[in-house]
Amino acid sequence: MKTVQLGATGCEVSQIALATCAITGRPDGTALSTSDAQAIIRTAWDNGINFFLTCEDDVEHVAEECIAASLGDVRDRIVVAKRLGPEHQHPREIVRAVEESLRTLSSDHLDLVLLDRRHPHLEPREILPTLAKLRDEQKIKAFGVSRYDATTLGLALRASAPPMCVAADYNLLFRGVERELEPVCRKARLPLIATSPLLLGLLAGRYDLSGELPPHVARLPHLRATPASDPGRRRGDLRDAVVEALREIRRIAAELEEPLGDVALSWLLSRPSVTAVAVSASSTIQVRRNARAGNLVLPPAVCDELARVTKPILEMTGPGVDLWAPPPQR
Repeated sequence: MKTVQLGATGCEVSQIALATCAITGRPDGTALSTSDAQAIIRTAWDNGINFFLTCEDDVEHVAEECIAASLGDVRDRIVVAKRLGPEHQHPREIVRAVEESLRTLSSDHLDLVLLDRRHPHLEPREILPTLAKLRDEQKIKAFGVSRYDATTLGLALRASAPPMCVAADYNLLFRGVERELEPVCRKARLPLIATSPLLLGLLAGRYDLSGELPPHVARLPHLRATPASDPGRRRGDLRDAVVEALREIRRIAAELEEPLGDVALSWLLSRPSVTAVAVSASSTIQVRRNARAGNLVLPPAVCDELARVTKPILEMTGPGVDLWAPPPQR
């Protein structure tokens, strides 16, 4: 597994990271057993993954407990990134959450803290100094933001303590990052971590859009069926475009004789601003498969073709960075 420097954070990370959302609680409402969760984490490490990104919903520190139990013996060789949702971004809440994580991990520091989504009332300049203070106290090594749109990132970059990296939802079927956020990241020389790279399993071949989807997948805004009262058929058009694009991506993967998910992950790693890709996994088999994808290098012509067949979706969805935000209307 190739490792790279995560910008100016001082963290050296594997290009494939393990997102621990399935460990915290899977989208279908089921939970992994503690033994399965720990096996997933250890398998990730054994396959070259040293970067672990927690879910913003992990308020009970479930994933961190599993990381501590599985990789406590190599704590100084792994990178743990903690995401904090808006409800935990008040300065007091940030300090409390970090202190709790340090106790859970039996560690004197967190490697990275990410503010996930914009706080509804506080400006970035009111929040980021708290993270800078924690860094100065050596309780965290670095900090960044997650699912900030370009405008909010711009505000954060003008703060006295600007973010050092950015995470955003990004995959072949959700490329809004390229519209506005990626240019800002390039200009500021901020590394980008792509989250939700397999679109809840759609880009791993787990589901067929022509059939019935599990509720958690069907809830994706740009996959919902068009309501009868919608005369513009915006979402219907978008769903049709997603179906066609997925058909083309499958065709390209078949021609390469490579797994669909491997192709989707490798395409992301070919993007100039993407430093790492954070992939969730609910089994050790999935972890091994995702780690293997980090070694696949697609020819430039194939990357261009994948961009071409998914461009209609990019044109319809706009500059989105959050999978769960509704797409723009005509």
